[in-house]
Amino acid sequence: EPEVYNNVLGAYRNTQKLREMVDEFIDFNRTDTTETSLMLLPYSANNLVNEIYILFKDYAESRGIRYSFKPCKNDPWINVDYSQVSRAVTNLVSNAFKYTHDEITISIESNETTVNIKVMDNGVGIEKKNLKKIFERFWQEDRANEASSVKGSGIGLSYADDIINRHGGKISVESTPDISTVFNITLDRCEAIDINMAVCSTDEQEDMVSETDLPQQSTTVLIVEDNHEVMQVLKHIFEPYYNIITADNGHEGLEKAAKLQ
Repeated sequence: EPEVYNNVLGAYRNTQKLREMVDEFIDFNRTDTTETSLMLLPYSANNLVNEIYILFKDYAESRGIRYSFKPCKNDPWINVDYSQVSRAVTNLVSNAFKYTHDEITISIESNETTVNIKVMDNGVGIEKKNLKKIFERFWQEDRANEASSVKGSGIGLSYADDIINRHGGKISVESTPDISTVFNITLDRCEAIDINMAVCSTDEQEDMVSETDLPQQSTTVLIVEDNHEVMQVLKHIFEPYYNIITADNGHEGLEKAAKLQ
């Protein structure tokens, strides 16, 4: 049922977000002593940002905020640590919700070499004299805090800036007080990958999934999840309606997806 699916998916995403917030706090503490390693892989910028956009949709509706996402028409790809860059973008979107009046727009633009992820809000804004301070750790603008009922920690923007810098990218900001503020993440563009072209190696042929191994429903769903409890919940929900194939990680998921082509 679509309603059940949407409710479960929303709960799952919020649970994942809570876990990521804990990981973020741990990673932030590590930055003073050692840098966490990046696991770089190519991803669709549209898909990555859309996942974050969806997380805030219900919240935006509850607050009466005009909230929109404008993906890039040519669907550019970026070579990034998905978890880390997702946290950086989430921090910018969360920051926009703290200070906006009633509008937030997330957009993606690209050229031949770079991809720009932009987060715009029409809130209180940042005074020009403070723009260079905005990414300093623990720094907060008094004017912005006075306008928001949610007080920040002064960590989010600094952490996001650190993540993007480590990817060889840059975060910039333009702001006109009481009109608009735009944060812009710039990252290098990479070649897209066609997952359908994935090929299994010859020594894996004996592990191929045959048609006789699959339940006789019309549609097959591959669930990739490293948390066993969450995997079992998702499997229990969708098994009555679909063929369910499971994988414990992204690498295994790609292998099984290739075998099912």
